[in-house]
Amino acid sequence: MAAFKALDEGNTDRARQIATDHLDAAARDVVMQRIDFREMSKKAEGARIDEIRQNVARLRSDTERVDVLIQLTTDLQQSDPKLARQVLEEARQITNRRATNYGHFEQQLKVAHAFASIDPARSFEVLDPGISQLNELLSAAALLSGFEVNIFRDGELPLMGGSGLKGMISQYGQELASLAKIDFERAETLAGRFQSTESRILARLSIIQKVLGVEPIQPNVNNRGFGQNFTFFRQQ
Repeated sequence: MAAFKALDEGNTDRARQIATDHLDAAARDVVMQRIDFREMSKKAEGARIDEIRQNVARLRSDTERVDVLIQLTTDLQQSDPKLARQVLEEARQITNRRATNYGHFEQQLKVAHAFASIDPARSFEVLDPGISQLNELLSAAALLSGFEVNIFRDGELPLMGGSGLKGMISQYGQELASLAKIDFERAETLAGRFQSTESRILARLSIIQKVLGVEPIQPNVNNRGFGQNFTFFRQQ
């Protein structure tokens, strides 16, 4: 906390000193990465997109590249909106591929979220292919249920608890919920593209919660079947 406070105050030397003297290796690496991001952001002001590409290319992984590009987008959004959009398009290019793990889906969600304040229509475009792939994964999981995987319960995807796949659908629903305040009709349409009934419910419940300003509460229900997975709400 002290290191991040120093960094927020613009004192990168102090943040680096605290990280070096007082943090273990894992925590130190996180702080050092944040310092690198901040310094790269400063260099990006007034830079050209080619220079930014060269600097980002030196990073070790696509995850780091996407994180840096999104941070740069945030820092540049006020001072140079045109460059911010170009930088975010670079992140989209990195993530614009078929996901091979949940981490890839999360990168796509980060890019979609960043586009929401720059170009909401682009956010929907980023989310669309991910929903199609999640539909494929749900179909595959249903086919393998009882053999290799056990995501479904009594032939249904539980609305609460459970798998990484269900969690990813929930994350997409939450992102659509945020976009619903900008374009409700398009968010609802994209939520409807989930093919299974349960996944559509998850996405649409997220939209309803966001629009109405409610939070889910879990009832104490002991009956079996679909009914035990319903979520009730209370006003925030």
